[in-house]
Amino acid sequence: MDKRQITRLALRLFGLYAAISALSVIGPALGELTRPSEPSSQSSVEFYFTSSLAVWGAAAIVLLGFGASIAERWCAGDPATAADANATLRARDLELVGYRLLGVLAIVYNLNGCLEVFVSLARWGGDGDWPEIVWYGLGSVATFALGVGLVLGARGFASLVDRVRGAGLDPTEQAWKTPRA
Repeated sequence: MDKRQITRLALRLFGLYAAISALSVIGPALGELTRPSEPSSQSSVEFYFTSSLAVWGAAAIVLLGFGASIAERWCAGDPATAADANATLRARDLELVGYRLLGVLAIVYNLNGCLEVFVSLARWGGDGDWPEIVWYGLGSVATFALGVGLVLGARGFASLVDRVRGAGLDPTEQAWKTPRA
């Protein structure tokens, strides 16, 4: 398998995972939407389930429907893939695909938390202290940003990991080829 095929397979597998996750929240989301209006404390629960359904459903549709074209775009600039369509997958290529897939996972998992933070900030209006959800949601925003960084900068992150692994080694040695004690 080459890098494009592995990327396509990984995106489709994650698309199936997203579809299963969307199906798991469809019941609670429909239950919250059909429930009679209650105090404003219930609106956050309703928002959570409906936005979870929307995020996971959109991820499933995008990854299952357009996973092949996304994989083509991710692999388009790779000189090894462009030179030989039948090239075997190198460890570095698999590492890049893994980092990008983890980035997609971080984005989809934390998009809902980011939406909650931004909605609560929009409702806040500037009076008094920050809403509590903002403090709890900072982790979601930071993880979402990390996910975007992994998707867009997988090569740089892989280089950074290689440098950290090779810290203290002779410049001619490579960390993954050095025997471990």
